Formats: sequence, C-alpha cells, structure tokens
Amino acid sequence: MYYEAMLDAEFYVFLGGSKLKGETAKDVGEYLMLCSTEALEKTKKYDGCIETKNSNYRVETYRDSKTDAVFRWTGITPIDAIAAIHSVCADGNYGFRAISFYIYKGQSRWIKVKYDMFETYLKYCDTLYKPVMENTVEYEKAKMIKRLNSRKSPCLNEEGLPLWVSTFSCPQVIADTYQRPVIILSYVENMLKAGEIRINHEPQVFFPLVHTDLRNAKHPITLLLAHDHFYYVKLKRVPTGRLKKFIKPVLNMDHKRLFRSNPDICKENYSVLYYSRK
Repeated sequence: MYYEAMLDAEFYVFLGGSKLKGETAKDVGEYLMLCSTEALEKTKKYDGCIETKNSNYRVETYRDSKTDAVFRWTGITPIDAIAAIHSVCADGNYGFRAISFYIYKGQSRWIKVKYDMFETYLKYCDTLYKPVMENTVEYEKAKMIKRLNSRKSPCLNEEGLPLWVSTFSCPQVIADTYQRPVIILSYVENMLKAGEIRINHEPQVFFPLVHTDLRNAKHPITLLLAHDHFYYVKLKRVPTGRLKKFIKPVLNMDHKRLFRSNPDICKENYSVLYYSRK
C-alpha cells in the first residue's frame, strides 16, 4: 500500500520508558491498535489520566472564568457559557490528548485517537481530504500519514512540529471520525510594533460530511489552541441538558465546497441543524 513507504520498514514506539520494536508493518491498523493496547497495559489510570511521577502528565483544570486567564483566550461570548477548561500534557501530542480526554474520558488514549483518525483518513484521503492544489496532493498525504502514525513523545522541537494536530487539515477528519461537530477556538497574538499587540480570535466549527449521529449534534468536541498548546473546553449546559447559549462560531470555509463537490459521499448537510437553532 502507498503508506508502507512512510514506515521505513519498521518504526519504534516509546511506552513508559521502554522501546517497543515494530516488525515490518503490513497492516498498519493492527499495529497501531497493538501500540494502543500495549500503552494501556503498561500504565495505571489516575483520575482518567496516566499516573506518573512527572506532574506534566496530569490534567490541570480551570473553572473560574473571573480569575483564570485561559477563559478569555477562548473568545466565547458570554464567557459563562464555559463550564471548565482542561489542560492536558504538554508533550506535543496535546491536540490528540485533548480529544482523548473527551472521547475516552482521559488523555492517555491519544494513540487510539490517532488510530481512529487514520482509519477515517484512509477512506477519504483521495476525495474529501484531497488538497485543492494538485501539486501538493502527495506531499500533504504523506505529511498526514506521518502525523497519524507517529508515536513520538515528546515532540516539541522543530522536527516535531509537523506531528502536531493541524487546525487546517485535522478538524474535518476529527468531525468525520467521531460523527459530531468540532469547534476550534484560537488565540493568536501578533506584534504589530513595539508595545502594540493585536489579538486574533478565529472560532470555526466543522461538521461531519459523511454521517453523524444526531444525538451527537449537541455534544461537540471543543478545542482551544493558545500559546502553542491545545486545551479541551467543556461547554456549560442548562438544567434541561441543552448547551448554554453563546455566539456561534463561523462555519469553516471549506464546508460548502466539499459538500457540493462530493454528492456521492455527503448526503446530508448537518450544519443546517446547528445554525437553524436559535
């Protein structure tokens, strides 16, 4: 298969300080699942997270919208629509860890998240996820495959940057994998000149293009990217179970183009349900 070249015949996975050697990976899916299983067997759970002597692996939770600055980074209005913000391990895999924290109730299954996304990506890499620019197709495909196959932790240096969750290419894959909306919140500081900083908030929402369980429409995955770190944002609910009202993020710019270009795959426009609600 085309992705075998990315594996260089064998690659290594570091789990709990030990090195697990992978033989030639003919079936990447099975190998990645093995990695996930091995990782879980080698770790003890503590409050839904990996128990370790290194406190960096603990999830830090912020709940006070008045004193915790991270609430202001979200750009969500009103700010009391946020119940809590969870900061996962800062090892470079924080985007995948933040997803794991919500989907699997703990950050330790970030390898499983990559496996889930990898399966989805392979199904639609030549259709939904194909880049617009033809001359970048193979490059972007190879980059995504490398990102989702990587088990490197930490990956914080310059070489590790391509392994992070990309807010450009990953959100749609996440939405299609877990069949629910994905809200991306961004906090970016741009220095215009000495002493002058412009802050950009760029909230976007991505909807599943393939299929969604309608029950998941009210349970989005909400991620905040701020200061090169991903956080999981838990939105507040009212007593009836609905999300507390807040100004909705804009629909991502590629949604309509992808929906119209792939009629055989995209049967329902789930964004209509979201934006029709008052």
